[in-house]
Amino acid sequence: MKNNITIKSLRWDCAKFLFGLFTFLFILPSMSNNAHISEVLYFGRGIGMILLILANTLNGSVFLGNLLTYLAQKK
Repeated sequence: MKNNITIKSLRWDCAKFLFGLFTFLFILPSMSNNAHISEVLYFGRGIGMILLILANTLNGSVFLGNLLTYLAQKK
């Protein structure tokens, strides 16, 4: 069975990757320790950022894998 990658699915994978990347970049400045917040909330934010990094890494690898498959099937 052949796994054909369409340009529509490739665009969707790219959009998911970019959304995760920009979400990470916009949330990153809120991790500064200048504001008075509780320790639990601070560690919760840290865990959330780690999960966001892991999810974005997964989305990026899926996108790159599908991009390489798409380029290989175009040949």
